Amino acid sequence: MPIFDERHTSLAEAYAKADDYLERYWETDGPDREGLLNEGAQILCKSLSEIASDEKFWRALDEAAAWVESEGRFEREVAPVLRDLDTLMSLERKVLRERGLSQRKVERLLTEVLTGASLSKPNPGILRRLRKPLMSASKAICKGPKKSWGETLRWAAVVSNGVLAAGGLGLVVINGVSTTLTLGMSYGSILTGATVAVGRLEAIDKILEEGEG
Repeated sequence: MPIFDERHTSLAEAYAKADDYLERYWETDGPDREGLLNEGAQILCKSLSEIASDEKFWRALDEAAAWVESEGRFEREVAPVLRDLDTLMSLERKVLRERGLSQRKVERLLTEVLTGASLSKPNPGILRRLRKPLMSASKAICKGPKKSWGETLRWAAVVSNGVLAAGGLGLVVINGVSTTLTLGMSYGSILTGATVAVGRLEAIDKILEEGEG
């Protein structure tokens, strides 16, 4: 380790900036409201598209998946870390704060991590599920809302899920460039971040499918 490109750690910053616009969208009632949502979507479009099209990232992710899946490493080194999420989240708070995220943004993301881990246990296979929904979701966010929807709530749901997907991906990359955590801790964090990202990206796919009806 590190296994990912340092430049992709900007995903964490994109998560924080897009979330700021999303919060302002929910707090605003006026003609500028939809513009705030679209500003957040533009940030997500850029950051998610960049990583989705980066073959170097996907090769690194495949290598990470292969490492976790081989020689019983998941059971021996990663699973014990995932059984003690309180300790792992304490370390994540420090890592994310060192990357410049505010305490509020860190807590929002880690709350999502804990929720995601309780609903869908992080496992090695989650890394191989990431590519397809990221490709489709990034394209959808860049295209913007469909006129046929007739309202912005569905688009707001897409952007909301995109924000947390970017945060999950930020966790994946940040822990993939870390040189301070043990391998078990780093890979445990990568899996929890990927679990959040996949869950939120697949939620976007579902919203888009429902929007076709």
